[in-house]
Amino acid sequence: MLTLRAGGWEATLRPEVGASLASLTLDGTEVLRMMPESSTSPLDAACFPLVPYCNRIRDGHFTFGGREVTLPANFPPERHSIHGFSWQHPWRVESAAANKCVLVYEYNGAHPWPWFYRAEQRVRLGEKGCAVTLVLTNHGDTPMPAGIGLHPYFRRGRSARVRFTADHVLLSDPQLRAELAERGRDRVSRYYGWPVVARQAVELYRTAIARRHGARAAVSARTEVRP
Repeated sequence: MLTLRAGGWEATLRPEVGASLASLTLDGTEVLRMMPESSTSPLDAACFPLVPYCNRIRDGHFTFGGREVTLPANFPPERHSIHGFSWQHPWRVESAAANKCVLVYEYNGAHPWPWFYRAEQRVRLGEKGCAVTLVLTNHGDTPMPAGIGLHPYFRRGRSARVRFTADHVLLSDPQLRAELAERGRDRVSRYYGWPVVARQAVELYRTAIARRHGARAAVSARTEVRP
């Protein structure tokens, strides 16, 4: 486990668990949900990186540049391939200091993803908060499709509200909504053209999420309320 500190901020990371952010606190208050110490799943984390693609590829199959690509169903019982490969593999610590670190995952281009890539997750704490930067580099000989992102889990009480504006929204299709409802998730939507800052207001704190270069879409999902 790797611990970073700056001002009142503290973050812990688990490079061996898909580069998961295990916790993020401000003056001892949880900003994101806390990952149980005994867990070895990024799905229990405070946040984890999605590389080299986000969300689901329907039935794990697509065509790009005239090449047919078939991906494993890596999240049973779903039939789709979800969130790439890097979240299910250990990352290595390339560098670390008191308030920042760089975690790296390199994929060798073997089956089933036929492109060699290097992914970096850079985490930095400062007086104003936590900055997470993802960098994906294609080291293959041909263009590679990609869509990277972060998967944060915010604490949600019954009175929590999320506010932001977007140019348009894409709802999940009825079949996927039914599949997710069976797993206790609903209201899965994708928002495009969202502004620089989105705000979540909860009982104990207010969180501002600032996007930077290339982050033009946001995906929201609601799960059952946890204490």
